[in-house]
Amino acid sequence: MLQHQFKAMGGPARLLVEHRDSKVENIALRRVLDELLRIERKFSFYINSSLVSSINNSAGTKRMIKIDDEFASLLHFADTLYKESDGAFDPTAGILKDVWKLDKQSLPDNDELLEKLGCVGWTKFDWSSHSARLSAKGMKIDLGGIVKEYAVDFATKILRDLNIKSALVDLAGDIGLIGDKPDGTPWEISVRHPRISGKSVSMLRLSDVCVATSGDYERALIINGKRYSHLINPKTGWPIDGLASCTVVSEQCLLAGGTATTASLKEKHEIMEWLENIGLPYLAIDTSLKVHSNLDDAFERNRQRQ
Repeated sequence: MLQHQFKAMGGPARLLVEHRDSKVENIALRRVLDELLRIERKFSFYINSSLVSSINNSAGTKRMIKIDDEFASLLHFADTLYKESDGAFDPTAGILKDVWKLDKQSLPDNDELLEKLGCVGWTKFDWSSHSARLSAKGMKIDLGGIVKEYAVDFATKILRDLNIKSALVDLAGDIGLIGDKPDGTPWEISVRHPRISGKSVSMLRLSDVCVATSGDYERALIINGKRYSHLINPKTGWPIDGLASCTVVSEQCLLAGGTATTASLKEKHEIMEWLENIGLPYLAIDTSLKVHSNLDDAFERNRQRQ
């Protein structure tokens, strides 16, 4: 099996591909890496030549930035998540990270927080299927919450088109699986403990699906002994205190990731009911470290359908 570890979209990545012809494996690796680079250059918040940066750099002007069908489809998905989350998923809220930087030792200044909140608002983003514009100066859009999952789906499509029967695409924990492992057994995906490094909560044995996790453990702030998540409420500017971790399984990584992120942004009292209504397999860990899951029931229903 071809194995390749690399960095993509600001995080660690790996690709495992198995094919009887090593030339096909190397073609698959090259095509996947090329497409991941293309997606990053187009959608990155941090690359000044990206289409996202072009929109951000024109904020507050009357200039409409031309977008294509691919970009518009991601905006449509972001709009769906915005509505599903009652406004908690807001791609214009990324600027709030400026007042919750990882090196902060104290709570943010209220005036600075209010200033940033004035630049947040998905409804202030003027877009159509052909163009986009941020209506107010200082606004920025960040699609980082869905682009990585989209890239996983794109990569797995490339591999399937090459008739790859066994593969794993992992972009910093957002994972796409094709078939089983080469030995015919399911892939083993560990769900990490959100508070204890190196420890797992569960081991998922999966085939031909995607897995995505949203959690508060990677970039949390500890100020005066209290943990503050990197997930910010765009209405208040303060971190969310709903879930420590949420892992979702779906045939599409974009759907799995969108569901996990939306669940993590919802109010505590509505998270579990919302996840149950979505109907996808999930494993959620609340901030008291209680585990909620429908994995056994969901997988049993899937086996019965098959």
